[in-house]
Amino acid sequence: MSTIMVVDDEADTRYVVRQLLEKEGYTVVEAADGETCLQLLKEKKPDLVLLDIMMPGLDGWGVLGMMQSDPELRSIPVSMFTVKPLTPETIRKKEVEGLVNYIVKPFSKDGLVKSVGQTLEALSQAEEEKAGLELLDRSVADEYEALTRQIILHQNFLSLFKEVLRQRKEDGSMDDIQSFEDVIKSESMLIEGYMARKREIEKLIEERDGKRR
Repeated sequence: MSTIMVVDDEADTRYVVRQLLEKEGYTVVEAADGETCLQLLKEKKPDLVLLDIMMPGLDGWGVLGMMQSDPELRSIPVSMFTVKPLTPETIRKKEVEGLVNYIVKPFSKDGLVKSVGQTLEALSQAEEEKAGLELLDRSVADEYEALTRQIILHQNFLSLFKEVLRQRKEDGSMDDIQSFEDVIKSESMLIEGYMARKREIEKLIEERDGKRR
C-alpha cells in the first residue's frame, strides 16, 4: 500500500488524517514543520505528500520550491492541504506546477479519502504508461508523465473553481464572479492543450510501433 506524508504544524490535524488514512491501509509519516519534512522526504520517499501552506518557519510554498530545486525530491507528488481557498491568484504562483492536487480544509472523511485515492490511482496509471514508453524513448516518456501530472492538477483546479463559482452564485455573492469564469475557461483550454499533446505522443508511438513490426 502507498506511503503518505502528512505535513502540518497542528498535531490534532495530523492525528485525524493519520487515523483516516491508516484505516484505508495507507502507511502514514508525519512532519510538524517544513524543515522536518525535507529531512524525512529523502529517507521515506512517500508516494504522496499532503502539505500544509501556513506553518511557522518554512511554509508550504517554501517546501515545494525547495523540492522542485532538488533532483532527488522533485518527482515526489505533492498535494497542498490547507485552509487557504484556491483563488485565481494562487495558480499564478511559479511553484504551483509542482503540485498534483489542492485540498481545502475543513475536509470530510469521505472527501479526503476519495481525493487521496483518486490522485494515487491517476499517478499509478501515469507511472505504468511512462514505464511502457521508456522502452521506446526516455525523453518522450518523461514528457508524457509531466503532461499527465499537469492534467491531473488542472482538472482538480477546474473542479474546485467550478464548485466555488457555484457556491458564490447560490449565495448571491457576485464579487469576482467574472475572474472565476475567466479562470475556468483558461483552465479548460489549458487541459485541452495538454491532452492534445498527449494524443500526439500516443499517435507518434503507434506509428513508430507500426514501422517496427
